[in-house]
Order: sequence, then C-alpha cells, then structure tokens
Amino acid sequence: MKKLVFVIFVFLLITTIFSSLSVAAAPVAGQVIINYFWGEGCPHCAEAKPFLDQLEKNKSNLEIRRYEVWNSKENAKLLGEVGRHLNVNIGGVPFFVIGDKYVVGFGSAETTGEQIKQLVEMCEIRICPDIMLQMGVLDNIIEPVARNNEINEKLTQHKINLPLFGEVSLGSGAGKMSLLGLTTCF
Repeated sequence: MKKLVFVIFVFLLITTIFSSLSVAAAPVAGQVIINYFWGEGCPHCAEAKPFLDQLEKNKSNLEIRRYEVWNSKENAKLLGEVGRHLNVNIGGVPFFVIGDKYVVGFGSAETTGEQIKQLVEMCEIRICPDIMLQMGVLDNIIEPVARNNEINEKLTQHKINLPLFGEVSLGSGAGKMSLLGLTTCF
C-alpha cells in the first residue's frame, strides 16, 4: 500500500512539474508558418512574391519566413539541412515548407498557389509542426517567441472562477501554474 501511494505521489509530482513548463516558440493552434526559400533573379520566385504578399495580408495568423539562398551561403546551407530533414533532394527554388509538407516551384496562383493555400488552411485547423523548431535553428528567429508571449499575455487576462480555488488565470509564466498542474496537486 505504501508503494502504491508513493508511486501515485511521484506520478502527480512529475505531472505537475511538466504540465507547468512552457515551450518557447511551440506551434500555436491556428498559427501558420511558411518557410519560403527563394533566389534573387529567379523568375518563378518573382511570380510567387505577389501571391505570398497577398496571402500574408489576408491571413493575420500567417507568418512567412523568407530565406534568399542564391546570395546567402548561410540560407543555402539551411535549405540543404531542410532538404535532409524532409528527406527530399531540393533541386531549386522556390521551395515552400508548410508544417511538415513542402511545395517545389511556382506555376501560378491558380495552380501552385491553390496548393499552398490548401496546406495553410490545413494548418489552421490542426497544429502543424514548425520544421525550424524541430531542427533547432530558431536561434536567430525571435518572432515566434514574441508572438507566443503575446498570446500568453492575452490568456493571462482571462480568468476562471473555480470552487475552493477562487480565481485562476489561464496564462502561464513565472509564479503561475497551469490548470492541469493545479488540479493534480490536490
């Protein structure tokens, strides 16, 4: 009996600790990221630009990270790493990564553009992974962290009233505990 109580206590303790941790730049439901690799002077990339600009303008939940690869060795190397991560031989640009899916080339807004829109809409419905986060290359990309903090700030403003506990904030952060962590403590 003592062992069972001890195991339950350890399980609850571990659950409490892990449920109160937050992951910086973790994908957020509805938030969509397109990692777009392009080349200066590439005609297909030039055709994709107005489409992407309009898509980004129409969707406030969309972030497009643009990587010019013909004049940047660092971005070209990153493109190669992305190809290895996705297990695809990348032959050229434009190259779009949306979640764990990719699109090579750009024909027109009606063809390739529709394919990109469908992937974006899919990621609006379900959380899609951020390949740059998976690869651990977000060192220089702080925008997702700032956006995640902004969402957390908005959540902190919302509170729920629980019997016995009183008012509980939905946000997390220093000095706060998640609702799951709070409920597993008691």
